[in-house]
Amino acid sequence: MPVINMNPGRSHHRSPLVEDVRMDSLRGQLLSLIKSTEAFIKNDSFMCTRLKEAYKPDEAILFSLLADWLSFRDDCRSAPFSRFRILNRLRLQSWIETADEQLAKLESFFPLTTSQVIRAGHQLLSKSKQYRIKTG
Repeated sequence: MPVINMNPGRSHHRSPLVEDVRMDSLRGQLLSLIKSTEAFIKNDSFMCTRLKEAYKPDEAILFSLLADWLSFRDDCRSAPFSRFRILNRLRLQSWIETADEQLAKLESFFPLTTSQVIRAGHQLLSKSKQYRIKTG
């Protein structure tokens, strides 16, 4: 069996394989979020036609979807963009735009103040995670 001699001075976190794994992970997350969001919207429109004024969207699912989309968008933005190949950079930009569109759809279910509170809470949470990572 051949021995792989790895250069200790080289960072393997920037290799194309690591980049591809990260992109595959983000792609899987994106597809899952799109399916969940479309299922929620389809169910919501069905229930609105059935129950009219008595229907109220399930806020737990809605909050969960919003949080998932916000974290997905943050994951795309935190990717080492400048080190990625051009095709993956374009994919990341497209996915960020898709996340923004889906967030706008979901936020239309809430009053403006509620969606602002959700975004502010998510920003505080992501900043506290970054602080914990830095102080380790």
